[in-house]
Amino acid sequence: MEALYGSAKVCVKGKCGLSLDPDLTKLMATNRDYDTLLEAWVNWRDASGKQIRDMYPQYVEFGNEVAKKNSDNERVFNDYGDWLLYPFEEKNFKQDLENVWKEIEPFYKQLHTYVRLRLKRLYGERMPNDGTIPAHLLGNMWAQKWDNLREIVTAFADAPQLDVTQVMIDNQYNATNIFKLAEQFFVGIGLNAMPDTFWSNSMLEKPNDREVMCHATSWDFCDGKDYRSVINDYQSLFILKQVKVMCFYHSIRQCTQTTMEHLITAHHEMGHTEYFMAYKDKPYVFREGANPGFIFSTINTLYINKHKKMRI
Repeated sequence: MEALYGSAKVCVKGKCGLSLDPDLTKLMATNRDYDTLLEAWVNWRDASGKQIRDMYPQYVEFGNEVAKKNSDNERVFNDYGDWLLYPFEEKNFKQDLENVWKEIEPFYKQLHTYVRLRLKRLYGERMPNDGTIPAHLLGNMWAQKWDNLREIVTAFADAPQLDVTQVMIDNQYNATNIFKLAEQFFVGIGLNAMPDTFWSNSMLEKPNDREVMCHATSWDFCDGKDYRSVINDYQSLFILKQVKVMCFYHSIRQCTQTTMEHLITAHHEMGHTEYFMAYKDKPYVFREGANPGFIFSTINTLYINKHKKMRI
């Protein structure tokens, strides 16, 4: 499934061989033509999701089997979902999430309505009248991040823009520059510089000689010195699965492009590596975080501080 997902290529408006990253990701972020976006959205799902669909039930079946076999007298996993939620150590985790959503929902509905209004001005009658927003119009292949609609939804034309993409392009930033900037931030708050192995062994850009799944991944090889940020190719997937079993592992994957979004991701990614280095002398059993959500919230909080500096 991972191989199919990462290697899918499509045609859009007669241009073929387009991969998810960087081709379709950039198209969804910058193109504003309704039909082009719809074609990209549909074709990529036909080339990826439809190919995976028949395999997915077996994947769920295997996951459920693994979960049940990991049950014991203290922990009973009825399915794979129970097993995934266990590390959060909260019996009412689902209800807690539901309560948080109820708090956020009124604001989200206001935001959704405002964005829908702005898109209605742009697309006119192409926008439905049932209160929904077509997913392919939100600047992201999964409609999960709306940052790329900034120029459409900004309420005040003279408001300062926080996107530094053009500044990085003007200064000829590449993947290494972006990760060096992230390193500078962490060193500046008293954390560690990246070891030489990080720079020599990491894969920070999309290679041209093979198919890869373009999401950056921070690896801890559990030897106290080898930490990498890599883009998984399929030859590495077996190693990845072994590392995931052996070591504390999180993944945020990318094929680094010179954009504000990837600058943020580089900081987030390197935050995981800082965590690995900070815990390298601990016994293995104590290296994993007490709660899977903690490290993500901590890293994002650190980046907020960086974002404030950028505003200055």
